Amino acid sequence: MTVTAEHSTHDLRRRLTGHLVAEGVLRSPGWIRAFSTVPRERFVPAFTLRTADGVRGVREGDTAYLDTVYSDASLITQRDTSGTATSSSSQPRVMATMLEALPDDDSTSVLEIGTGTGYNAALLCERYGSPNVTSVDIDPDLTAAARQRLHAAGYAPTLITGDGTAAHASDGPYNAVIATCGLPRIPQDWLAQVVPGGTIVANLGYGLTVLHTDEHDTVQGHFLPEMAAFMTARGSSSHTNGGHQGDMAALMRATGSITTVHLQCDVTAPMSRFLGGMLHPDTVDFTLTGEDGHVVHIVQHPASGAWARMTMHDTEGARIDYDGPGGRNLWGERLPLMTAWAEAGRPGPERYGLTVSGDGGHTLWLDGPGGRSWELPA
Repeated sequence: MTVTAEHSTHDLRRRLTGHLVAEGVLRSPGWIRAFSTVPRERFVPAFTLRTADGVRGVREGDTAYLDTVYSDASLITQRDTSGTATSSSSQPRVMATMLEALPDDDSTSVLEIGTGTGYNAALLCERYGSPNVTSVDIDPDLTAAARQRLHAAGYAPTLITGDGTAAHASDGPYNAVIATCGLPRIPQDWLAQVVPGGTIVANLGYGLTVLHTDEHDTVQGHFLPEMAAFMTARGSSSHTNGGHQGDMAALMRATGSITTVHLQCDVTAPMSRFLGGMLHPDTVDFTLTGEDGHVVHIVQHPASGAWARMTMHDTEGARIDYDGPGGRNLWGERLPLMTAWAEAGRPGPERYGLTVSGDGGHTLWLDGPGGRSWELPA
């Protein structure tokens, strides 16, 4: 790079960091320094992003490359043969939100699940030092590329190619675990990888949760106000979605049992999606408009074949058609949780919390572990 280019990237890093500080998601001096220092462009030489005009490809040397790298945007850096995104550099706002939830201690040892581009690992190294950072990714191509980019940027964390949802205790137990991929549940193997009093920061469905361990192999904590959804972790079958969306036209025609319901909330609102994701981490949701003009909300469970189709009559009334093993009604399972949310005054995600027991059981609760709670299915 020329001196002019280095000055340019320095100014762009400072601009992005200032934006995150102004937004209130970046607060502590350690993380402000990390975002101001780590060169994001070293980790994303080429990427795609979604714009109003569709998906656009950007690579190093393009006119808008550096401005886009230092925008508050998620950058897709890898897709599989079907075109599905499998790796990205996450939106800096969400990264800052999750990193700020980690311990504010220079000696923190941290296990990152999902190395991806290596940029988040570089931020961790800048904050805590390379010897204190271990990062795991299931994709050998990603870990190989990240190792080269991290080394070129002056960082040398321990990188492991493997299933991040399983145990990796070579450098553990750790003071903290942070997952940069989406998870249906907190893997039970993680509980033994965090010291008592340690921290787990993870994305479950549309929620970002910060949990703390105790001496009884239980983790517990609240969700953050920010909501986000990461790419689902690629790993053991017990921690993946386990299926693909079925034919939408067929689901629109499918017949089954019928019931009608009175709604107290918008089932597509962010909090409805948050609660639905907590209860059903392995379903597919989509909204369509039928030939008659009615809006239709469909929930499908690919692994079992269960489905439920909600056809809106008006803002408060709907018909539900459903079928599945044992007559399962997916919308019928969700609506009590959504109704309880509406009756509680429509609180944000920060009033909800999660307890994960030593045997892997997950309990969602409102306002405190002793408040109203719901056992979540495995």
